[in-house]
Amino acid sequence: MDSFSSHSSMGSGSPQISAEDLKDQLKNQLAQAYAQEFLEVYFFFMNLSLFSFYVLPLLMMISWLITICGGLVGKSV
Repeated sequence: MDSFSSHSSMGSGSPQISAEDLKDQLKNQLAQAYAQEFLEVYFFFMNLSLFSFYVLPLLMMISWLITICGGLVGKSV
């Protein structure tokens, strides 16, 4: 016996959910999952854009300064 037939024969005392209610529940769960995924992706890209806007230029400037200072130190020796 499969799980569906055993479940339906188990309880006449348990409340039955209509197909329309089940469909609404599934729609709500799917919408919730999509919203959660959207927010996760949104915040990931927001953090990525903050990183590229603030951190990358700073790292490039530090790298440039190290290159310049390294060149100056090399010349003074």
